[in-house]
Formats: sequence, structure tokens, C-alpha cells
Amino acid sequence: MEIKGLIRQLDNPKEELQAEKELISRGKEAIEELRNFLSSPPRSSTPAWVRAVDILVRIDPNAFDFLEELLLKPWTTPEDSPERLAEEILKDHIASVLMDISPSSSRVRHTLLTALERYRLMGAARVLARRRDPEAIPYLLEMLEDDTKSGGAKGALLHYGEKIIPQLVKSLNHIQKKESGDETPGSLLRRKKIIDLLGLMTWEDSTEILKSYLDHEELGVEAALALVHRGYIDEESLEKLIEGYQGEDWFTSLRCKEALTSVVERSNAFPHRLREKVQSVLQRG
Repeated sequence: MEIKGLIRQLDNPKEELQAEKELISRGKEAIEELRNFLSSPPRSSTPAWVRAVDILVRIDPNAFDFLEELLLKPWTTPEDSPERLAEEILKDHIASVLMDISPSSSRVRHTLLTALERYRLMGAARVLARRRDPEAIPYLLEMLEDDTKSGGAKGALLHYGEKIIPQLVKSLNHIQKKESGDETPGSLLRRKKIIDLLGLMTWEDSTEILKSYLDHEELGVEAALALVHRGYIDEESLEKLIEGYQGEDWFTSLRCKEALTSVVERSNAFPHRLREKVQSVLQRG
């Protein structure tokens, strides 16, 4: 079979393994077509793109240079399109592959930082975060403002452990405002994610920081959720959880219900009066 046909079979679950073996056996003969395939705009996020990268690494002596160029190449697909998502998945995989090829290379580090700076590429962010690279932190904090990337950025920041706490606290206290004076949605999202992070960390002083946000109109419920995750609860944080449970946002309500239920289950950890109050609210709900 011709090489183009084998590459097409990488999308077929019944044929992909055999096609991969055949392409590897063709060796240098398959390099050009694999490169052409990877250089074209992805149509969808199918396994073929990832498999093509992995095959190329095995048969192409110059795969590193080609993949590095592909990673830093400007986007070829429209923003907010399904094709852009596919292209981003491809770039994410390339970022991981480059680090696997040369894990201690300063060149790879520079390439990944460049990709992170240019495209806020989640794959590059994850690889750098796993190595606790300090230069990736400002980009990760910024990515907390993007609803599509905030979850991944939050997970990446956890790799840094308590060393990142001063930057988290600084960013938590930084508010970006619109011309009207209101906080921007991105700024609010970033600060919510930082509160989540402080709730996940073992740093003792984070409890006091979280308590100081309980009376915040937008962040109070998040602070209460973070506190109960740490095993802390008092009347004020309980009221915030009840407020969130009875609010209009269904996802926040669900999270607050889970937190309130955990309060009831920790029968030895909380005063009887508070447990009764929670049980009453949950029964009414």
C-alpha cells in the first residue's frame, strides 16, 4: 500500500496498529509523507496526528528540528474552531515528545517557554510545571483567567508545591478592573482558582487568608468551599455554603451540597448545633 494510504489508516481503529508497524518498517521512505501530513492543518483531534508524531520520531533522524519548527509555527486553523482544538492537541503532544527526546536540554526549555509565551500552550505549561520551572509561573497565573485553560493551569501550578504560595497570594490580591470599575471576569476567575489552590495546599496560614475572604461578595462561597476542604468550618463559612447551595448557579450549588453533606458525615468534627442546621437545610432542599 502507498504511504498516504497507510497514514489514512492511522485513523481506523481496526487498521491503525498494522499501519503504524508498516510505516515504521518503511523507514526513511515514509518521512516526507508523514511530515506533509503533520504540516497540514488538522481536520479533527483523531489519534492519527499523535501516532504520526510518534512514528516520525522513530524513523526520522531530524525529527527534533522538524517538530520544534512545527511547535513554534503560527496557528493554521481559525480561533474557536474544532480544528483549532485539534491543532492545539497536536502541539501539546509535540511539547511532551520534545522533552522526552531531550529532557535536560536548555534548547528544549527555551522552545517550550517560547511556545508558552506565544500561544499559552497547555502542553508546554504542563511539561515545564512538572519540572518546576519558575519562568512558567507568570504564564500559568495568567492562564487561570482563561475559562478553557484555568483547570489545566491550576493542576500545573500544584506541581510547584508551597514554594509558589507568595506568588499565589500576590496574584490573589491583584484585581484587574474594567473602565466601569468592576472587576473583569478573567480576574475574578483567576482569583477563584487561586482560592481553590490555597484550599488544596497544606500551608497553615492559608486558612487565615481564606477566612478573610468569607465576606467577599464574589469569592466568599469559594473561600468557604476551600475551608471545608481543609477540614475547617465555623458559623460564617457554613452560612456561605448554605448561600451557595441555595443560589442560582447549579454547579456551585452542587459543590456546596457536597461540602455540606461532608459536614454532616464528619460527626465528630463539628458541633451538634451546626450539624443540625446543615441537616435541616439539606432536607428542605
